[in-house]
Amino acid sequence: MNQSQSSVSALFLYPFRIFFIAGSIWAVIAVALWISLLMGNLILPLGLPGTVWHGHEMIHGFTSAIIAGFLLTAMSNWTGIPAISGTPLILLFLLWLAARIALIFSALLPPILMFMTPLFYLVLVLHTARILLISGNRRNLIMPLVLLLLGTGSSLMLWGAISADYAWVQAGEKVSLYLLTLLIAVIAGRITPAFSSSWLRQRGFHHEDLIRLPKLEVICILSLLLLVVADLGGADLGTPDWLIALLALFAAVAHLSRLLLWRSWRIHPEPLLWILHLGYFVLVLSLLSRAVVAASPALGLHLSLSTWIHLFGTGAIGIMVIGVMSRVALGHTGRPLLLPKLALIAFFTIIATALTRTLSLLVPGNYLLWLAVSALLWCLAFTLFIVCYWRILSSPRPDGKHG
Repeated sequence: MNQSQSSVSALFLYPFRIFFIAGSIWAVIAVALWISLLMGNLILPLGLPGTVWHGHEMIHGFTSAIIAGFLLTAMSNWTGIPAISGTPLILLFLLWLAARIALIFSALLPPILMFMTPLFYLVLVLHTARILLISGNRRNLIMPLVLLLLGTGSSLMLWGAISADYAWVQAGEKVSLYLLTLLIAVIAGRITPAFSSSWLRQRGFHHEDLIRLPKLEVICILSLLLLVVADLGGADLGTPDWLIALLALFAAVAHLSRLLLWRSWRIHPEPLLWILHLGYFVLVLSLLSRAVVAASPALGLHLSLSTWIHLFGTGAIGIMVIGVMSRVALGHTGRPLLLPKLALIAFFTIIATALTRTLSLLVPGNYLLWLAVSALLWCLAFTLFIVCYWRILSSPRPDGKHG
C-alpha cells in the first residue's frame, strides 16, 4: 500500500478524522463559492436562492460534518461500543458529500434530491439512537432528538426555498441556530470545565474552584428553551419584541454566570482551553445581540437578525468548532496536547473573522469590503487547520492503538 492509499485508509479509521477534514474543506469551499457568487464572478446551477444556499450550507453543510465527527466519536466513549469505521463510515461520508453536490447542482436535478441533508441527519439519528439504546445509555438520548430536529430545520429551509415562502426558510434557520446554541451549551458545558479542571490538576494547581452548579445547569438549558418557544412563535403567537429581548437577556446572564464559575482566567496559558472558554463567551455575546436586535426598534437602532446570526455563526460556532477539533484531533490520535504553532494563528484568525463579520453589519459603508475581509479570514483559519492537522488525521496513531 503506497503513502496516499495509507492516508485515505487512515481517514476512515474513526469518524472524527474524515468529518473534521471534510467539514473544514467545505468551510473554505462554501464561503469561497458564496463570495464569488455574491460578487458576480460565478454562476452556480442552484435550484434555490443563493442566500438560502449559503445559510443552509454554513449551518447544515459545514456544521453537520463536525457534529457527526464529534458525536460518533464521543458515543464510543459514552457506550464502550466501537465507533463506525471502514465501509460504513465511507458510505456515511459519501451521503454527506452527495448532499453538498446535490444542492450546488439542484437546478439540474429532481427537487427531492435537495433533501439529502435531512436524510443524512436521519441516518445519524437511527444509528446514534440504536447504539445508545443497546448500551443502555439513556442519559444521552437527547442527542438523537437534537439531530432529528436539525434535520427538520434543514427541511424547513429547503421547503421554503422550493415553495418560495421565506417564512419557512426563516423558521428553519431559527430552529437550526437555536439547536446549535443548545448543542454548544450541552457539550461545551461538559467538556470545558472537565478539561480545565484536569489541566489544573495535572499541574498541581487548585482545581476544586471550577464549579458546576446543577440548578444553574438546568436554568441555562431552560432559558434557551423558553427563548426558542418565544422567538419561533413570534408574531404568530403574539410574542412581543420586549419579551424576546428579556428572555434573550436572561439566557445571556445565566450562561455568563455559568462561564464565570469555570474561572476562565486560570487557564489562560493553555490555548487548547482558552479557545473553548472564549467560544462560550461569544455564545453569551450572541445571546446579548439577540436581545439588542429584538429591542432595537424601541431603541431606535433597527438592527437586523443578520447581526445575531453572523455573530453566533462566525463567532460561537467558528471559534468553538476550531477549538474542539484541535483538541479532539490530538487527544484521539494519541498525541500530546500541544497545539501546533500554525493552529494558534488559526485561533486568532477565526476570532478576527467574528470581529470583522460583525463590524460589516454594524459599521455603515464599505460593507462588501468588510465582508470580503471576513470571508478571507474565515477561509484562512480553516485552511491553517487543514494544513496543521492533515497529517495527524490521515496517519495511524503513533502508539498503534485504534483511533
